[in-house]
Amino acid sequence: MPNDGSLPIKGVLLHDTLWLRPDADRRREWEVALRELAEEAGMSIREATGLEGTATLKLAMVYDAVELRAQVGEEVRVAARMALETIRAQVQEYLAIVERMGKALSEGTTHRLEALDLAKAIVHDDAATKIQRVLKPGLDLDFPAARRFFTLLCILVRDGAPKTQETTET
Repeated sequence: MPNDGSLPIKGVLLHDTLWLRPDADRRREWEVALRELAEEAGMSIREATGLEGTATLKLAMVYDAVELRAQVGEEVRVAARMALETIRAQVQEYLAIVERMGKALSEGTTHRLEALDLAKAIVHDDAATKIQRVLKPGLDLDFPAARRFFTLLCILVRDGAPKTQETTET
């Protein structure tokens, strides 16, 4: 456990209701995004007093927000909550850029593709910085984790992930 009172997060899951809708291809994409977020990025729960070990983070879409619940053993805490409105503009812009990149790729316009890729990276970075700031009271995400979290949110929003109605279910 880190010396600063935080608890490392070693796994990221989606709330069960989120898995109701996606087809096999979407499921694979979601699984890859979850694995990359959990394995390749630094995340920890702030102020984890009384908890020891490592936590699993469970993401739920609750009404118009993302709720992140941390579980250590049998104990579950809501670690952070972020209104989707916070990053709605970045999600919409990012998805529009990805769509334009697909068109540029099919047209073979590499110079346009390079410019769009740069624009996508700028939006991604802006959203990651905003996510870090909003989640900071409950979670510490390093920059790569915040970028991967944004990617996960983009694909969930794009795919119309169903909402969970309650805020306390584990």
